[in-house]
Parts: sequence; C-alpha cells; structure tokens
Amino acid sequence: DVAPSRGLGDVYKRQILLLMRMNKQAQAADILKEYITLLSAYEGQGIEGTEKEWTNKEIGWANQMLDRISRI
Repeated sequence: DVAPSRGLGDVYKRQILLLMRMNKQAQAADILKEYITLLSAYEGQGIEGTEKEWTNKEIGWANQMLDRISRI
C-alpha cells in the first residue's frame, strides 16, 4: 500500500518550483515524472472519494508543469 501524504506532495511541489526558479528545468521535469509515477501507483490501488479527487488534481498539476517546462 503506497499512499503519498499531502505533506509529501507539498515537499515535491516546493522542490519543483525551487528548481524552476533556479532555471534547472531538466531536474524539475525529472522530479515531476517521479511524482506522477508515485501518484499513478497510488491511484492504481483503487482509491475513491476525496483521495481520488486529490490525486487527480495533483496529477493534473504535475502534467501542467511538465507542459510549461517543455515550452521553455
């Protein structure tokens, strides 16, 4: 059972945003992909309700950030 905590999500987000501010987009993209993989594994466990909503929101955010990085 792999359940990423929301606090862990905050840690990933801070690290990603810091790397982007430092113009280290390749490193930020790698961490985003790792975060998406973690969230997808969690989603694959059949979560429901608010946890599924949160996970989908986080995956959407991470994909948006990857898209932004790819345009830089």
